[in-house]
Amino acid sequence: MATKRALTTAQKKQALVEVLLYRMQMEEFDEIKISDLCRDAQVSEASFYNYFPQKTDVLVYFILLWSVEIGWKLRYENHIDGLLEIEQFFRELAQSISEQPTLIAEIIAFQIKWTPVGMWPQLSEADKLVAYPEYEKILFIEAEGLDKMLMPSLEEAVARGELPESTPLSVIASGICSLFFGIPMLVKQVPMERLHDIFLEQLRLLWDGARKRYGGQGKRKAQKV
Repeated sequence: MATKRALTTAQKKQALVEVLLYRMQMEEFDEIKISDLCRDAQVSEASFYNYFPQKTDVLVYFILLWSVEIGWKLRYENHIDGLLEIEQFFRELAQSISEQPTLIAEIIAFQIKWTPVGMWPQLSEADKLVAYPEYEKILFIEAEGLDKMLMPSLEEAVARGELPESTPLSVIASGICSLFFGIPMLVKQVPMERLHDIFLEQLRLLWDGARKRYGGQGKRKAQKV
């Protein structure tokens, strides 16, 4: 179980994250100063460097927390399976983008050019407990890349006959990741209220393409015969 000291450290780290996210709604990430983060979060600069070797590590820490939250929702919250679960995730993503378009675009752009999530450090128990105190079983969730997080949903989609049994799920997962990283880059080019529809249209084109290309061996088709 997390110690009191570990919980206090996690609270200070997450205070820095909150300040960073607030400032990123008004400033470019590269323009934000560590001294300003420390002042607003009431954390000393010496403590900052104990928690985060560099400013980018604050953003990495937030992305890890975000990844754990997504993983928890996919596993425990939505109570739906298969392709509908993936579509629900993208509905929620569209809502987040509409509420904070610049921030979400900046975070996704950072992920594109930075080291993959799977190569980042894992969160501690204290990090998870402080961030999500009401999330039952949050300690069972590890930060993972989106492709790994969605794989159980894709496997369930095959089991339910929503996708053919011969579907290469790693290929479909890569396609979903392309939508996740690519479509938010359009936030300045499309009406925000259309973002949800664009996500779903592209996802369903992906599902239809998989059925057409890999059909004939799918469970759904076999049941119709």
